[in-house]
Amino acid sequence: MIHNVHRKKTKKPNQKYTEADIEKAFEAIENGMSQRKAAWQ
Repeated sequence: MIHNVHRKKTKKPNQKYTEADIEKAFEAIENGMSQRKAAWQ
């Protein structure tokens, strides 16, 4: 029962996140990675 409900939820695309939000998230990740590399060096 629980698994079926979970599957139905995951099949629907999440409308909360727009492409712009995803791009910002990737930029933040890349910035974090570059900062870590700089810190190690």
